[in-house]
Amino acid sequence: MTNILATLATAMVALPFILYIPGWLVGRLLLPRADLLEQTYERVVISVLLSGWLALLLAEFGIFSLWLHLALLLVICGALLAVRKVYPTPPPALHSPSAGWVPLAFAAIALLALLLVLPPFQTILGARDAGVYANTGFAIARTGGLVQHDELLAALGQQAQSEDAAERGAAEQALSNFLGVQNPERFIATRLYTAGFFINDGEVPQGRIVPQHLHLLSAWIGLLTSVLGYTGGLFAPGLMAVLGAWSLGMVGRRLAGPWVGGLAFLLLALSSVQVWFGRYSTAETTAQFLIFAGLYCFVGFQQRSQQLQDRATITYAALAGVAFGQLALNRIDAFLVLAPLVAYLGYCFVSRRWSRSLSALTVALLVLLVHTGLHIVFIARAYFFDTAFARLQDFAITSYIAQPFITPLLREVYHTTNRSPFKDPWQIWRELALVAVGVAVVAVVWRWPAPLHWFERQVVRWRPWLTGGAALLVLLAAGYAYIIRPQIITPELVAQAPACLLPQNWQVAAAPVQADEREDLAAPEASPIISTTVADVQEPPRDPCLVLQGYVGAPVAVPDPPPGGDPRRMIPLANLVRIGWYLSPLGIVLGVVGYALWCWRNLTRASWFVLLVGFLGTFFFVRDTYGTSDQSYIYILRRFVPIAYPMFSLAMAYAIVQLALWGRGRGALLTRAAAAGLAVLLVVFFAWTGRPMYAHTGIWLAHWNG
Repeated sequence: MTNILATLATAMVALPFILYIPGWLVGRLLLPRADLLEQTYERVVISVLLSGWLALLLAEFGIFSLWLHLALLLVICGALLAVRKVYPTPPPALHSPSAGWVPLAFAAIALLALLLVLPPFQTILGARDAGVYANTGFAIARTGGLVQHDELLAALGQQAQSEDAAERGAAEQALSNFLGVQNPERFIATRLYTAGFFINDGEVPQGRIVPQHLHLLSAWIGLLTSVLGYTGGLFAPGLMAVLGAWSLGMVGRRLAGPWVGGLAFLLLALSSVQVWFGRYSTAETTAQFLIFAGLYCFVGFQQRSQQLQDRATITYAALAGVAFGQLALNRIDAFLVLAPLVAYLGYCFVSRRWSRSLSALTVALLVLLVHTGLHIVFIARAYFFDTAFARLQDFAITSYIAQPFITPLLREVYHTTNRSPFKDPWQIWRELALVAVGVAVVAVVWRWPAPLHWFERQVVRWRPWLTGGAALLVLLAAGYAYIIRPQIITPELVAQAPACLLPQNWQVAAAPVQADEREDLAAPEASPIISTTVADVQEPPRDPCLVLQGYVGAPVAVPDPPPGGDPRRMIPLANLVRIGWYLSPLGIVLGVVGYALWCWRNLTRASWFVLLVGFLGTFFFVRDTYGTSDQSYIYILRRFVPIAYPMFSLAMAYAIVQLALWGRGRGALLTRAAAAGLAVLLVVFFAWTGRPMYAHTGIWLAHWNG
């Protein structure tokens, strides 16, 4: 009881500073005085961005503690109070407050989302991804440092260098018995303390152990552990899942109104995939929050910059840079967002449309990217360069850049492999020449922007045709990815399809295989997240009715690869089908139609980046995500959590609301009834199929009450 009271007292003191107060002060200084929902959201986002970054920074220096963290937040809050007199008047709001029901509806959905992810999985397999994140966070809370030092390991490493043969032999034998080994011709981290905890080449005598991954999520786990204990620390992905779904709802609200935002928020909160990974200690929900919080701020900056270049516009732009920059500290695939953002900034520069807001966004982004670079060089060097081993050798420039950061043996490998760009002495000069040409083109366009402005006028002139063409391409691409590419529907199946529609021919799909990556104590024996293995699906089911049920959860056959091909490369062919297991075929259709309709009718200065990020993030992983060779799909589905599932939720909501707004008179009543029916169908589908997942909440509450 004493421990519980102490934890509650700590939480009451710490959580307001971690999650709200700094953002409240910044909002009062720099942001417009909008309605309660918008103000609350923005204050939470600012506080979360600050707290997570500060916790990671302290852990990198090995000095993290809850009270130091709170002391620094208190200093920051004091500074904000001191400068409040500089900006006594809040910036003007550009839109009127929403109706009173909107904050209540969003609050109810947020409470539901919180309850669904509240009991985190108790991670017990510490050598897999979820366990590495969790144990790293726990170590931060316990020791204050991200990098760990083991005195026994250091002693053995020093003894292994001893001149005494007996002492050296015994130490080498002990190290061989207890440490994992990785190929030094492939990895910087040649030894493993345990799987996922790296010892870089030559660092055994230091006893230095670096956990796998980038570490923003682990910093959050450490921060919450120091406040709420170990179970509370595991709630970090759940907190991010709630904030990510809320961010999606706020993006939808800003772009298309409260109905779109609220429905998108609800659909994502109910999603089985969102609930599962909200309880699972991997970094996807953190990425989701950072992406959509950044998109919200980017939308706010774009909407205001059309009319004002005031401090609120600059603040929104800077916050977008902070959120997108922190994405680079969280996951290695941040380029899916950063690449189009950098391209946009470059375009604004060469077209001479630069502004103070863009300067703020760029500075904030650069600060976080420099932090990421330093984090990689001094802490996550092995993870980054070992993960990017093959991609870095695609170009001579990247191969040269990697040379100072890899081991001497790996430098030799870079020069001698069959794919080595160093074997062609002209390769580096060709690449440098292309870079020089690119720089020259940018300089010329910046100096003489008239041709670029002429091109822009042509784009505006032909905009209806271009947006219509883009919408058509989206429909065709999605149709190909969902119907043709999976090779589920064949001419033979089409011929027998009418019989498959009869209820007496329906069959129960094969029982789901237990996921190899499941790492929790309380997970149900039969997860609604179906994970199929290659062994299950090498031979296509003979019953055509069962084949057709691949669209609703039955195992999807992997087509035979071409001669000499990798069978794993055939797995991604049905990726969109597998995504649809948790959206329903109706959800896939509504999502694709909604996205295409949005491109056609509402592609604006505020929405274009949201739609572009949604397309790139979905296309990239749908095209070629095959995960593990045994098709443990609970593991693979996490690739679609940051962008794909939120964007489908947003597009589905947009399609339904557009249907409700279509028509006049009696026709309007029919379309509204149809829209309401579709919304109810989706909510019922999500809730019904998510029942096994939601059952965790009841189990946890019953155990807690007991």
